[in-house]
Amino acid sequence: MRLTHLLGVACLLGTALASFEDTTMKLLTANHTEINKGQTLTLKCEFHNIDKDDVVIWKKGNDEPLFMDQDAAISDYRLNVEVDDDGNGKRISELTITDVEIADDNTYYCGTMETDKYLSTRVKVNVAPSAHISPEHWPYTVILSDSVSLRCSATGNPTPKVHWSKEGGKLGSHVSLEGEFLRIPSAQMSDAGTYICTVNSTAGEATAKIEMKVHDSNDVNDAPSKPWARSPVEYVPVEMGGAVNISCQYDGNPSPQIEWSFNGAKLTLAKEMVRNKMKQFAVRYANYSESILQINDATADYFGDYSCKATNQHDTARAVVYVTAMPSRPELSIDGTVLTMTAMAPNGLDEFALFFRRPDESGWINKKAITVSKVDQTGEKTWSKQVNLADFLESGEFQIQVQARNGYGYGNKAPEYLRVTMPDKSSEPTASSSLACFSSAAIFAILHLVY
Repeated sequence: MRLTHLLGVACLLGTALASFEDTTMKLLTANHTEINKGQTLTLKCEFHNIDKDDVVIWKKGNDEPLFMDQDAAISDYRLNVEVDDDGNGKRISELTITDVEIADDNTYYCGTMETDKYLSTRVKVNVAPSAHISPEHWPYTVILSDSVSLRCSATGNPTPKVHWSKEGGKLGSHVSLEGEFLRIPSAQMSDAGTYICTVNSTAGEATAKIEMKVHDSNDVNDAPSKPWARSPVEYVPVEMGGAVNISCQYDGNPSPQIEWSFNGAKLTLAKEMVRNKMKQFAVRYANYSESILQINDATADYFGDYSCKATNQHDTARAVVYVTAMPSRPELSIDGTVLTMTAMAPNGLDEFALFFRRPDESGWINKKAITVSKVDQTGEKTWSKQVNLADFLESGEFQIQVQARNGYGYGNKAPEYLRVTMPDKSSEPTASSSLACFSSAAIFAILHLVY
C-alpha cells in the first residue's frame, strides 16, 4: 500500500515537472535575409512545448507588435500570419510580407508573450538604383569662363556609388569630382559635350546624361535668351464629342523644353495617347517652334485651362488656352450708360448674366439676365448684345461683371470688371413734375383769360 502511494506521488510529480518544461524556439529563416523591393518575404519561427494558450508575437524593430498569433496589431494589407499548431506543444508561425517596400528594411523578432523571449532576423531590402542630373535643362548652356556645377542625385538601397564620365572622351584635368558633384571652375570650349553619370550598387546600375554647351558671349550670332511662349488665341470652342487643336508657339536659346498642364496639373500625355484621346505634334519654323496638342472626342472631363510651359536655364514662360463647349470670357465695352457684351460659343448662346455692385460691396449678389436671340449673332460663333444700364441701375458708382451661358452652362467671367458712374436721376424731370408745371401754366392761362 505504501509503495503504491509513493508511485502515485512520483507519477503526479513527473507530470507536474513535464508541464513546467521550458518552451524552446527555433528560427526557420536565415539570421540575415536580403530581398529586392517588390518581392514577397516569408519569415518562420518554430516553437516546442508551447502552451496552447500562449501567444506568439511578431515585432518589427522596437515598434509595437505586428501580430499576436493571427490577430493583426497594425493595418497593412501586405502583412499576413499563418499558424500551424499540432496540438501537442509544437507550433509554427509564418509571417509573410508581399510587395516589399524600403520601409520594411529592419530587424524582425518572433517570441511568446509568456516567456517574453525573442529570436531575431535582419531583413535588408535592396532597391535598384536611379540617377537624376541637375540642372534639368537639355541641352545645358553655360557661358565661357563661368563656373559649372553638375549634380547627380542617386537613390537606392544600398546607397549607390556615383561615377562621372564624358561621352567620347576624357574629363578635362581641370574638372574635379566631389561625390555627387562634377565641378568646372572655368568653362572652356573643350568642355562642351555629353556628360554621363553612372550609379551602381549590389542591386543594379543606372545612368543619366546631360548635354552641355559652352557659349562665347562675344559671339552675337548665338546669344543666349530667355524663353517666350504664346498662343494665337486664349479661347478654343469645341463641341461635345468634337476634336480640337491647341497651339503653343515658343522660342529661346537654348531651345526650351515644353511641358503641358491641364487645370494646373502636369498632363500625362502618354496615358492620354494610349486612350487615343490626345496627340502631340511639333513644328519648327524660321523664328520659332510650335507645339500642337490635339484633343479627340472631347468630353466635359477635357474642358478647362491648358497651359504650355517653355523652360531653359534662363527662365520660364507660359501660355494658357481655355478649351470648352461653354462660352468664352465676355469682352466688355461701355459708351455712356450703354454696355456692349460680346462672347463666343461653339453651338449657340442663351444669355448674358450681368452682375453689379456698389464699390463698397463684396461678392456679385445682384444679377440681371439678358436674353440672347438669333439677331444678336454677329459671327459664326460670336454673339453681341447691348443694354442700357440706366434702365435698371440707380444713380452713383457701380462695378459691372458679366458671364455668358449656353446649354452646357456658364463660361468664365470677363477678365476684368468695368467701373461706371450712373447720372443723378433726381435732376432729371419726371412725368409728375412735368405735369405739375403744365398744371401751373394752365391755371395761369385760365386766370389770365378770366381777368
